[in-house]
Parts: sequence; structure tokens; C-alpha cells
Amino acid sequence: MLKLSQNLLALGLTKKLSNANTSRESLLSRATDSKRLVPMENEKLNFSIVENLKEVIFQTDQAGQLTFLNSAWTEITGFTLDESLGKNFLEFIHPDDRLLHWEKFQSLVESHQDQCRYHLRCLTKNGSLGWLEVYACVILIEGNGAIVISGTLNDLSGHKHREQLLIAQQAAINVLAESTSLKEAIPKVLQAICENLEWVRGEFWSAAEQAKTLRCLESWQIPVVPLSEFENATRNITLAPGIGLPGRVWVSGEAIWSADLTKDSSFCRTKIAAAVGLHAAFAIPIIAEDEMLGVMLFFSHSSQQPDTDLLQVMAVIGCQLGQFIKRKQAEEELQRQNLSLQFQLHQAAEYVRSLLPAPLTGALTIEQQFVPSLQLGGDIFDYYWLDANNLVVYLLDVAGHGVRSALLSVSVLNLLRTQSLYNTDFYQPWTVLAELNRVFQINDNGNDYFTIWYGVYNQLNRKLVYACAGHPPGILLSAHPDAAPIIELSTANLPIGILSDSEFDDDSCEIQPGSTLYIFSDGAYEIPHPIDKNWELKTFVKFLADYQNSGNGNLEEVLDYIQSMNNNKALDDDFSLLKVNFA
Repeated sequence: MLKLSQNLLALGLTKKLSNANTSRESLLSRATDSKRLVPMENEKLNFSIVENLKEVIFQTDQAGQLTFLNSAWTEITGFTLDESLGKNFLEFIHPDDRLLHWEKFQSLVESHQDQCRYHLRCLTKNGSLGWLEVYACVILIEGNGAIVISGTLNDLSGHKHREQLLIAQQAAINVLAESTSLKEAIPKVLQAICENLEWVRGEFWSAAEQAKTLRCLESWQIPVVPLSEFENATRNITLAPGIGLPGRVWVSGEAIWSADLTKDSSFCRTKIAAAVGLHAAFAIPIIAEDEMLGVMLFFSHSSQQPDTDLLQVMAVIGCQLGQFIKRKQAEEELQRQNLSLQFQLHQAAEYVRSLLPAPLTGALTIEQQFVPSLQLGGDIFDYYWLDANNLVVYLLDVAGHGVRSALLSVSVLNLLRTQSLYNTDFYQPWTVLAELNRVFQINDNGNDYFTIWYGVYNQLNRKLVYACAGHPPGILLSAHPDAAPIIELSTANLPIGILSDSEFDDDSCEIQPGSTLYIFSDGAYEIPHPIDKNWELKTFVKFLADYQNSGNGNLEEVLDYIQSMNNNKALDDDFSLLKVNFA
């Protein structure tokens, strides 16, 4: 350190600390008084104050050589004053920030500005990077007119580090939100962490299904860093659980930090790491639903002590990555299942068709048409005699398409066909709907609900009792003079599964001889129409009535007409149509 009287040329800066309510700029201006130093009355007292400050007081000459530093410099950088004084300030600044610093100092020296403030990264003795807030001003020394630069350095490392951790975490979250596959996401997550937290290489290790060894499946490294030799060595090795950093984390489920790999006997790539200058490393587990999914491993060129804040943030990222992996695994499994299901959709449709009842013959007849869509919807129907005089007929439509909807419809059919519902009078439609609503409830994804039309016809008293839960109405057509030609049979009930506490009502009507009842799903009329754009229910009902009155009424002809109207393309929804002919 230079002599006390020389060092105290810069100590006018310390007067700014004497009044906490006065700004740094105001006090510095007073201390320097038109860029000229005010002599200190008590150099020893001021020197004691300066030495106990938590911020660095510095002074350089015009060339940037450090001529004064207080002890806070050593606390922040690790370099002693003897190691630092006489050297150019640039030597302690990160190479990428040296131009910024030089331009700021030159602007002061050339009197383009009186003072400046900026942030830069500094090099520390242990090899890690620190962040400094630099505040500097020009001072003219009386007598010889020499120019020196004096100012303060505040340690921003903690604040910047926390800021970088949050940025890295958000970057990783964004990657996971935007990625569509593990192959895309994992290298980008490694990159986001390395670039934002200044680690030179990241790896993802995992074990293949049923495998007993770990392999590095993905990696990313700073492009300008020559690590190809390390990369090649990594690709050619496998690790047993418990061996190396990845293996140890895999077994323990806990993060591990190695301050210096070259001195870590448990690390399997020590020689090659030393050759390429890798020192510190840490590894974290990727766990979801208590399942070990992988290990992320990161490397630095400098030796670094364990960083609790970093490990906490990495634990959060690891948790999010684990959830992403599980979600993508589920999606991939679902895709595999869907491919298989698509291949088997025809067989599944045939299975549903095989469960449907045969046309009913006798005094009372029932005709049917069922055409599943390519996606296989959730239509199904059934009819059977409860006893010698009471006939059940129903048609239901599960929301959505695919095997899931079809399986749910089959489940309902089995429950009704075997009369396995509890507390249910199958002669009373409202009790059937109420119990179905208790058993089946909509899930969180808005699936697993269905509409249904359910009726019981007594052929002795010619009474039809029916209930409708969100389903298209049954259409009763009659030519009897005492009956309306078209009657819509419906009740105002919600679909099954929408609300757990829904109440259900039924209704009844007398069936005149020669009447016809049509029961159908919405797939019968929600199709494009060359004139009306899309059929509405009333249009379809009128079509049925006109067709019935024409003397045709054959369901195959009805289906042929609808398919021709759809340009003979596959229907978007299941087509289900029942025709009940009453004697």
C-alpha cells in the first residue's frame, strides 16, 4: 500500500457516508468541490473509517492502474492489496466487460462526463465471477493538475446471482412449456441453465427401461469451449448405480456437489476432466411420483464451493422437468395406444355392433340402423322384454369419440341389460336415470357424461312411460284421428353425470294403434345439408314424417338418403336410429 498521505487523496469520498440521508452524488460533489480535493483534518481517523467500510474505495491513474484500495477489495475479490495495487483495473474485470469499463473511464479522462455508474463482472481469486456496481468520478490534484479516477465498488454478486437463478428457472420453464418432446426439451433445458448460470457443460443421465446401467442420453456445452474430447469419452461409458456422480445421485436421490473434480476420487472421468480444465460440478436428481427418472450434471471451469441457493432452484427445475418427463411418457404411451386403437377401431365397432339386439318381430316390431363413425362415438341402444307385457327400449350417446366413449356406453348397456343397478325400479324410467347419474359422473376433463332416452311400454294398457336426459326427443308419429300427427316425447332433465344431485322426472303417453316411434342420436341430423347448411332437429323430424307418410319408411332408405346428402363420406358422428312399430 502507498503511504497514508498519498492514499488519502481519494478519501474525500468517505464523507458521503457521514449522512445517510444525503445521496452519493451530492456528498461526492461536496467532497471533491469542483473536482479539487479538500484536505483531510484527521487522516488517521478517515483512514480507519475507510478500512472498515463494506464497499470498496478505489483510485486509479489515467492509465487505469490501481493506486489505492481499501480492505473491502480483498473481502470481495480475494486478492490482497499487495497483489492488486499497481496493476491495471482491467486485469480484474471479466474479458467480456473490459471494453465497457475502458469506454467509461476514457469518457471520464477526456472530460466527456464528470461521473458515471455501471455494472460489470469481476474476476475473483478462487476463479468465480462477481458482480460490481462501479461509481467513479474525475479528481484533479492541486498543484500538478494530474487527473485521477476515484470511486466506489459495491458488491452486487448476491443480488445478481439470485436474479440469474430466477432467469434460469424461468428460461427452463419456458422451454418445457414450448417443447413437444423430450428430445427437444432436455438439451434446451441444459442450455438454458448453462448460459444463464455460466456453467460450461450440462448432461442428462438416465437408464433405459429394464436396464441396469446409466448412460448420458443428452448433453449441451458452450460452443466456444473445446470439450469434444470430454464429450466423446462421455458417450462411450456406462455407469452402474452408485458409481460416479450420476450413479451416486441415482441411488441416493439427493443432489451432490463436487468443488473440484480433479481431487474427487469418486468421479470416473477425473483425468479427462483435468485435461480439458473442468473443476466444479454438481448433480441433481430428476424425480416425479417417487420414480427416479434421471440425473442432470453440470460442470464449471473454476472450482466452486457448494451453492445452496443454486441447488434449491435446481431442485425446482428438476421437479418441473420430472413432471414434464412423466407427462410426455404418458403422451407417448397414449400415442402408442392410439395407433393400436386406430388399427383396432373397426374391430371395436364390430364388437359394439355385436352387442346390439336383433330386430324385434311380432305384433310389435323394432327396426334399427347403426353406423359408427370413423372415430367411433359413444352410441349404443337396446330393447328387451322386462316381462311378457312390458318392453324396455333406450338409446344413449356418450360425449366424445373413440374407444373411451364406446367402452363407457358398453358399461352402461351391461348394467342395464343385467339389471345390476341398485335401488332401481326398471319399470320406472326416472329411477333408472337417477341411479345412472349416481354411478357415472363427469370427470375433470369434461368427459364421461352421456345423454339417454329410456322408455317402458306396456302393451296391455298401451301406455308408454319415458324419461329423457339431455337426449333428442323420441318422435311419435300417428295417423289416428284422435292423436296429434307428430308428438315429441321428452323430459327436461340434464345429461347423466353433469350434476351429482340432479333430480329426474318421467312422463307418459297413450300409444294409438298404428303409431310409429323414432328414437335416434344427434348424429342422425347434425350433418351438412346442401340447402339448409346443417340439419336442425325440426328439419329432421319433418323429413321423418314426410318419409313415413310417403309409404316408405324403410330405415335403409333413410340412411341411404342421409349418406347421399353427406356426399357419401364417412359420418362425423355415430348414426343410430330405432323405429318402433306399434300394432
